[in-house]
Amino acid sequence: MRTVVIIVAMMCMITMIDARHRMAIPRNYVKNMNKAVANYCNMEAYKKIRNETIYNCFKNNMNNCNTLANYSEFNVIRSECIDNKNSEYGYGIFIGIMFWVLLSICAVPCK
Repeated sequence: MRTVVIIVAMMCMITMIDARHRMAIPRNYVKNMNKAVANYCNMEAYKKIRNETIYNCFKNNMNNCNTLANYSEFNVIRSECIDNKNSEYGYGIFIGIMFWVLLSICAVPCK
């Protein structure tokens, strides 16, 4: 019972910290994270290709990018970069979940 109370108290403290003014995670956090990954990968692909017209087309989300030269190469580099970054975030989430499981196991008193 004591373990349950400790875990509930910890969760309440976390929600109180998140509820503080200017300390909460923005509502569009995942959307902003996806934009940041896309912008980063666009820049990485631009560094490898060095074609400013394709970079500007991807940056501004235009629809006729596939008619430009080196489009497929730019898109492949960009897609691989996005996949790598998303897998890195997945590892972070997995490590965070494992941390909480380990913390809850350590909070259980031995009899």
